[in-house]
Amino acid sequence: MQNANRDTHYQLRVVWSPLEEMQLTAAMEGLKECESVSKKLQTEEGLTLWDARILFDSLMELHPEMGSYLAPRAPIVKCPMFEAACVQALKGEILTRDNHTALCMLEVNPTSSQDREENRSSTTARKLGFAERALKRQKSVVNPVSRYPMVQYIPPTSNVVERLFSQAKVVLSPLRQSMSSAQLERVLFLKINRRFWSVETVVVASKQY
Repeated sequence: MQNANRDTHYQLRVVWSPLEEMQLTAAMEGLKECESVSKKLQTEEGLTLWDARILFDSLMELHPEMGSYLAPRAPIVKCPMFEAACVQALKGEILTRDNHTALCMLEVNPTSSQDREENRSSTTARKLGFAERALKRQKSVVNPVSRYPMVQYIPPTSNVVERLFSQAKVVLSPLRQSMSSAQLERVLFLKINRRFWSVETVVVASKQY
């Protein structure tokens, strides 16, 4: 009987009160929003820095206290100017001089890029008049993405690299410790780019070499 009373007393101490249950339920609803953003960032759908900024801004609207971690110039952001410049380029906004300086290593010659585009669509260009071609040329030069096309391929997280390291650990098992670094690189290269080759590709390559 004493043991039963002791167990009942312990259960009453750990059971949540109605107020505590309401608070925990509200906290769980907030965590669901964070979980949704976290899972979206971990997908391999080709998210850009602009997509990540949209997700973070939406989350900060619901939870302003997260601004010290998710804001564009939060202390944990290593290169706020570079990230801001990438987002502005992806949005098609006119970049400032500082933004251009931050993206100078990613700049592509607008003239050569434009020439390649015109060569690829020469048939369509012939159907356009002089005015249409002039407007199209001006828009392609002004558009920041045309000057910095590589910004759309910069991943917002390091998940791809972390997955690569995890796969390398699986491949380099204790039975493969004698594998050379070059061979490991080739195996991982084929594994990461599996969607670009098949058995038919291997057969064709074997016949050629």
